[in-house]
Amino acid sequence: VDALDSMRVSVGYNPNSAGSELGPANPYTWDWANWATDSVSRVYLSTDPADLEAWPLRDGNNDPVVLSQQDGYATYSDENPAFHFSGGAPIGLRFRQSSYAWNDGNNNDIVYLRFTIINATADSLRGVYAGPCFDADIGDESGASANDRTDIDYTRNLAVQYQAEPEPGWPVTGQFGCSYLESPINNTGDTVWVNDNQYGHAIPPGAPLGLTAFKVFTIAIDPTDDSSRYYTMQGYNYTTMVMDAYDETGAVTPGDKRFVMCSGPFHIGPGDSTRITVAIMAAADRAALLALCDAAQAFHDGGMGVAFRPEHVPWPDRSLKLRHSPNPFTLSTEISFQTVSGGPVELAVYNGIGQRVRTLVDRELGPGLHAARWDGRNDAGRQLAAGVYVCRLQTVAGTAAKRMVLVK
Repeated sequence: VDALDSMRVSVGYNPNSAGSELGPANPYTWDWANWATDSVSRVYLSTDPADLEAWPLRDGNNDPVVLSQQDGYATYSDENPAFHFSGGAPIGLRFRQSSYAWNDGNNNDIVYLRFTIINATADSLRGVYAGPCFDADIGDESGASANDRTDIDYTRNLAVQYQAEPEPGWPVTGQFGCSYLESPINNTGDTVWVNDNQYGHAIPPGAPLGLTAFKVFTIAIDPTDDSSRYYTMQGYNYTTMVMDAYDETGAVTPGDKRFVMCSGPFHIGPGDSTRITVAIMAAADRAALLALCDAAQAFHDGGMGVAFRPEHVPWPDRSLKLRHSPNPFTLSTEISFQTVSGGPVELAVYNGIGQRVRTLVDRELGPGLHAARWDGRNDAGRQLAAGVYVCRLQTVAGTAAKRMVLVK
């Protein structure tokens, strides 16, 4: 709700048309007018060497800051009028989106998405609701094959899409889930009441809002204007104006379903921001999905594997190219490096007080790229304690060192 008490909504994904009112913006200037020709207004992936070289997130040494095995980063806004649907207009919202993916442990089946929502206007935005919208389409959803179902676990802030019918060619159809790991804080000054016929509850001031509405619809009843979308995000059935925050009937009747999972209301002052983190998960069945959800929440609450600033990834053109992934790690990490000429090479691991605990390489190597794997054990084969370690590379061309974090 803006300063004129108008209900205004900007749509990131319209499941009816696949359209969006959010457009690319320059990560440094927020310019949106030149998005089609601006080479830096794009999605960045840390696994792409060109993207890593141009990575917008930098530390004090001008090194790219990367947290996971594959980070993603993008900036966009609703400020470009050309992107808005008929009857819509920019609110003045800017978004920083980061994604994180690891290929170890429970994280194999989880992608983490973090959104920072910025109010770029000179006025306060009151009664704000935010919500990811999904049309998961598990298997074939065309025609008579439209058989998806939905469900929630509001205590886990979890939304689920699945199907009960077998899918040709699939041993199991699996389940898709999205959960709020971090949601906006109730900063309204009042208790927020979630009104639902089964799961009503109160959220006191200063508490995380979590999943306050879960609304399910099909292409026939997609909300199509700002008022119907805003009412939907509040928890109303906009066609009847009956308040029922959680649509629990999505598990009963199959169909080509889509849902929005909302969190609100909260306020964003001029120039202020709020942050949302969600986990996107896939599992074979509900028990496995709930276990993933709990693991994702614990991983997030534990700092997503790190208690300090994320590891700095070196520029791709540095001569030794010493790097390792994943970092932090639980089972093992692969350390890669480059030698520009042949000669003796030593790669060793040191603990926090400078004691050498493992020698990984100590021999002559020719020029080129090389790799070694460290499994968190010392030279005697004993498992080392969790903590910060340093891998040190010494070659005829020079010396390099990188910090590694072993977690349990």
